[in-house]
Amino acid sequence: MINTTELIWDNQEDKLVFEAAGLSHFDDFWKIEDNNKFELQVRRQHITDAGDIERQTVRIPFNGKDYYLKRTSASAYRCIKNEYEALAYVPLFGFVPPQSAVHAFDENTQRGFVLLKNMDGFYCLGDIRLKKLPEDILALIGDVTPYYPSIISKFKAFQKSQFFYRDWMDKHIFINPETKDIGLIDLERFLPKSEVPFHWRLPFVYGYKRKKERIKLMKALSLTSL
Repeated sequence: MINTTELIWDNQEDKLVFEAAGLSHFDDFWKIEDNNKFELQVRRQHITDAGDIERQTVRIPFNGKDYYLKRTSASAYRCIKNEYEALAYVPLFGFVPPQSAVHAFDENTQRGFVLLKNMDGFYCLGDIRLKKLPEDILALIGDVTPYYPSIISKFKAFQKSQFFYRDWMDKHIFINPETKDIGLIDLERFLPKSEVPFHWRLPFVYGYKRKKERIKLMKALSLTSL
């Protein structure tokens, strides 16, 4: 039986090229491994003992671009909805999120996916620090510490907000040396205060959660204070 969950295309150009390649239904993306037109590179995954995708990210080089398909199901299903909703929240604090090409959420089977576009011109802070990038790119970026005041300022605005985010790691922070923009990815744990457990809002726990966020960012930037 064909899954009739509607695909919501966020970019019409992407819609045309993916439909031309045979991806126009929910199952086309959920079972993309069956389509031999794509070379997939698994970036992260958790497959259940039954072989079901619980949480997975795959890189899809296609049409001269890189896309990242993020799929979740079962107990991890809500994560993909969080990820998509966070794309609208992140710019409120001056961060640049990835752009979505298409998304779909099947409430009946508790399965969903978001297809994210590569952030062209942005480079991962973790890769910069570990010198995993080509020498010419590292030379273009240079010293990353001049970006820190911008990152910290945005982070402090976030900490005063009605949102939580537990993944302030260098592998999730991106820098654009041309525009000086700061990108943020992997947003499945970027949550409005209204959606976190009630006890998180209690003063002691709330302070503890905010402190953990600060510690994560300090470690990401190799700082002892913010």
